Amino acid sequence: RADTQITNKSGPVRAARVAFGLVYDDAREIKAGIDGFDQVLASQFYPDGSMKESPLYGHKPIGEDLWRIPEMLRGRRDLYGDGLYKKALQAFAELATPLGTQPVLDDTYDTTRVPQRTVDIARIRCGIDMPDPGGPPSDFALLNSDLRAQKRRVPGRALNKYYAGRHLACLGLGRGAKRIQLYALGEDAQGHGHRHADPLNVQLY
Repeated sequence: RADTQITNKSGPVRAARVAFGLVYDDAREIKAGIDGFDQVLASQFYPDGSMKESPLYGHKPIGEDLWRIPEMLRGRRDLYGDGLYKKALQAFAELATPLGTQPVLDDTYDTTRVPQRTVDIARIRCGIDMPDPGGPPSDFALLNSDLRAQKRRVPGRALNKYYAGRHLACLGLGRGAKRIQLYALGEDAQGHGHRHADPLNVQLY
């Protein structure tokens, strides 16, 4: 019997159901995997793509096999389109600090970066540029891109945007690594496990 829980650890089970359905031509399992994909994303991200928990834990289910589902279903169903998955990837790209890290929201380290595989997926499948963590090409890039092509280095831009879902205001000035970026939000935890109850959180980079 498949695990039906929806948490930030549910990626492997949902991906396994899609894989099982494809191997054994079981439409019910494929649907269950896709439904789980949508449910996990909805549990971790607001409609504007901002994280319900934190950048670190919002990425957790994506990095732990949820990313495999859109890839397995290419040619059958496009999950890379303008849905919540793409909006979440776009939010990770937009929210990156001038250091290339993610802002220290809730349970997120000051060194947290989006991992190489997710950076490669966002670039190759969605045309979204994230700060490159500087490691070797991921397994995804090895199988899905021409490694001889030089990576584009897109200067980061100051972000001026309000994420209504997260109540996160971003104000910035300039371009590139020396730009100035401010993040401000009030935290109420709202029952999300890795959220903090900070009356006011202000960060300046």
